[in-house]
Amino acid sequence: SIAGDSAGMTAAEALRNCPSESSLALLVAVIGQIGESVVITDASAIIRFVNPAFTRISGYSAEDVVGQNARFLTSGRKDPARYRELWETILSGEFWRGDLINQRKDGTFYIGEMSVTPVRDSSGAITNFISITREVTEPRATENALHTSEKRLEDAQSIASMASWEVDAGATELCGADGSWRIFNLAPVAGSLPFSNVLNAVHEQDRARVNETLQNTLRTHEPFDVEHRTVRQDGSVRVVRSRGQVVADPQGGTVRLVGTTLDITEGKLAHAELRRSEEKYRTLIANIPDVAWTSDAEGNPIFVSSNSEKVYGFTSQETCTPGFFSSRIHPDNHEKVATAYKAFLEGHAVFDEEFRIQRKDGQWIWVHDRAVATYEKHGKLYTDGMISDITKRKQAEEALAQERNLLRALMDNIPDHIYFKDLQSRIIRTSLSHAKAFGLSDPEQAVGKTDFDFFTAEHAQQAFDDEQNVMELGESLMGREEKETWPDGRVTWASTTKLPLRDSLGEIIGTFGVSRDITDRKRAEDLLAGERNLLRALIDNMPDWVFVKDLQSRYLAANIAVARALGFEKPEEMIGKNDFD
Repeated sequence: SIAGDSAGMTAAEALRNCPSESSLALLVAVIGQIGESVVITDASAIIRFVNPAFTRISGYSAEDVVGQNARFLTSGRKDPARYRELWETILSGEFWRGDLINQRKDGTFYIGEMSVTPVRDSSGAITNFISITREVTEPRATENALHTSEKRLEDAQSIASMASWEVDAGATELCGADGSWRIFNLAPVAGSLPFSNVLNAVHEQDRARVNETLQNTLRTHEPFDVEHRTVRQDGSVRVVRSRGQVVADPQGGTVRLVGTTLDITEGKLAHAELRRSEEKYRTLIANIPDVAWTSDAEGNPIFVSSNSEKVYGFTSQETCTPGFFSSRIHPDNHEKVATAYKAFLEGHAVFDEEFRIQRKDGQWIWVHDRAVATYEKHGKLYTDGMISDITKRKQAEEALAQERNLLRALMDNIPDHIYFKDLQSRIIRTSLSHAKAFGLSDPEQAVGKTDFDFFTAEHAQQAFDDEQNVMELGESLMGREEKETWPDGRVTWASTTKLPLRDSLGEIIGTFGVSRDITDRKRAEDLLAGERNLLRALIDNMPDWVFVKDLQSRYLAANIAVARALGFEKPEEMIGKNDFD
């Protein structure tokens, strides 16, 4: 009754019906013996009475709290809306019940299951409030821990696509967690379904096998572990793994079949994809020209791809022997390769080497060997790598080197100036004669320089403009004769040809030039021109007729005497005419 239960007398009725002081004392004695905290306040929430249980639970004595407002006992750890609901309820004269977090005298908190009852006088006005509180800190903590544990289990099962379930001994009904219904895509009734409904969700090709497995477990009590497919309501098929065992009572009677179902569809798909990837990898490795290898920490091969026989004549089985590669490396390269591989294993460098190795037929070939990954497996260090046959490339490089040497010898032994320039007209290669013209003893000294480093600014600018035009238009400048003025004052003549320099794709990457020194020829021409002028003057001043005719008797040349005799002012007017004219 004191708790406000409707089945008996309320606390308010008990107080109103006390006929004497002895009865009131009896009532107080009863309240003092109950285990719940009892607090009586006036209509303003000022505490007027507390029982011993209140002191035991809260740590406050009656002297501490009587005359205080009951609000000082609140902890502030509940939503203020909760307190507003409480006061709105009891001030309206209604009974209120709920959990609140209160604070003890020592500062600790406890959870109380509280009921608050308004007390009215004969006129119906509220005069008091009686609150009865039962401490439920430990039960609530247990409930919360259980709820948290269940939630964590449910979350873990959801994340792992796993569900737990139970089947009764007769295999008639299945009870399960939410995850069960997600996996089987079924809608339960009150957390359970007829086992036949669940069995019908199993793929028809797996259904008999699964049912037989479960029935056998119920008969033999042997645990089961079975993979099977389930068909969802949308028609999609999932692959699951169900495992379980029989749980029996102490007397040995079967109680239920307990198990879990794990959705392994993604894992199956991943495994299938991995298998396909491995097949593709094997096919790729078998068909690429390079040889894939794996070696241990000592450099001994433990795996070599099957195309090794195409490269150096040995089968993969023959190569997977200790010391195989080391014994086949050319003596001139052996120390370098061994040092590089040791440095790689010690983490000081990469392993990327070119060296010669002897084939099974005794032929020496060039290979490019590089490590691509190092890893540890079962406590041992391994390295993966690739070997390529680069013999043809090496032969091409040697042929190219010979061609370059031949070109170098050719350029260094011809008198003409030969040079190659980049897009900015910087010299990238030049002949020895060209270098010497600049006062250099080695053609390499001219690399990177421009005409501005050797000629006057005017001449260098003209050369730069010519080269830019050649590259821009893609047209050649052929045999132009030009005067060259050098920084030391020398003046020379050159016949220059400049062509666009193209790469293998036809893109212009610079210019190619040939310059021939024609200073001596120019001097000879000047001398010859002088001699011709002198002879012309001599002939023109002779009184005799002097003339030259071709095979058709046409005048090719004549002196002034002939011209004037025939009525011409200048000998040039007679050219091409004959005596009939």
